[in-house]
Amino acid sequence: TYDAMSGNLIWNQQPDKPKDWNGRMAGRALGGKSTGSHGGKTVFKSGQVNGKSFKVMRLVWSYHHGEMPAGKVLSPADGDGMNTRIQNIQLTDRSTAQSARSSVSKTGYKGVSKHKNGYKAEITLQGTRLYLGFFSTAEEAAEMYDFAAFQANESAKLNETISRAIF
Repeated sequence: TYDAMSGNLIWNQQPDKPKDWNGRMAGRALGGKSTGSHGGKTVFKSGQVNGKSFKVMRLVWSYHHGEMPAGKVLSPADGDGMNTRIQNIQLTDRSTAQSARSSVSKTGYKGVSKHKNGYKAEITLQGTRLYLGFFSTAEEAAEMYDFAAFQANESAKLNETISRAIF
């Protein structure tokens, strides 16, 4: 059963399971935290069904929409893999999902790297790295990255720059 308020899948009583299984599992939420494959930082809710492990996000999406289209992946709209509410689950392509997961650099900004006399802004779109420019400050480079990321995908995770209001 799917609980829309929590986003949890809840185990139902299983007549073919032993009484101790029903006592332990029926009425409880499926899944626990599972570290993703992205440097150990990304955490998703995962669980086992019939001995096979699944991300709960995928099970919730399939419960609502059926088979997943080829070449598509699921990604949490708010960046929280533990939030498995259906309205938080978005179907996207791999490059869009990857850009949303990309980590922040040593400068403190996504898409910005320090060079001798300034900061370079770059973005990767559909597997191609694009040079956005060279800037005096990390903040200026971050603003350019944010502009490009927003133009490519309005739900992209952006840096927290002052120019946010212009988008």
